[in-house]
Amino acid sequence: MQKALQQFDFDVVIIDDSLSNETIETAKRAYDHLSIPVTLDHRKKSGKGSAIRDGFRHVSSSEYIAIIDADLQYPPRRIPEMLNFLINKNLDIVIANRIRQDPPHRRVLGMFFNYLLRLLFHLRWDTQAGLKVMRREVTENITYVTDGWAWDVEFLVRASRKGYLINEYPVEFLQRKKGKTKINPLTSTLSMFFTLLKIRQIL
Repeated sequence: MQKALQQFDFDVVIIDDSLSNETIETAKRAYDHLSIPVTLDHRKKSGKGSAIRDGFRHVSSSEYIAIIDADLQYPPRRIPEMLNFLINKNLDIVIANRIRQDPPHRRVLGMFFNYLLRLLFHLRWDTQAGLKVMRREVTENITYVTDGWAWDVEFLVRASRKGYLINEYPVEFLQRKKGKTKINPLTSTLSMFFTLLKIRQIL
């Protein structure tokens, strides 16, 4: 991360939304020897949307914010490219458009999810990409209530309706080096459907 962003002055905020202290302890070891301001926040598991919301609260001075999943399936070196794209195109939010090679069941789930996004919200972006770059003012002017994995959908719908300019930037999506996916085709499909319907009702 430091190497990828060495041309910038930046702070790091790490939100650990898990039931153990493993992520926080690993982060402490990794950042102890670096001269980078780091904020570590560990609390009870309450969903990705809640974790992101807490992360936004820790950012008070930076003009731009980058969100990236800690498993590094998204290369941090793409953050400066996405930031430059945002600035040069006068955008407000840039979403990673994942270049990926998924197994058949993941492709089917992705097609179903994208169909629901277009049907319910008229969204055409890779909303669930775990790498996004945005202007801080967007996070200050958008209030979302979704605490779980689909927070991005509500956030991006609200941002789009407020007139913020959103686009995508191609980013390779790397294979997971550690851990296993928790996605189950059947339960994930049902979860997608009912979660998006719930978001549709509150918008």
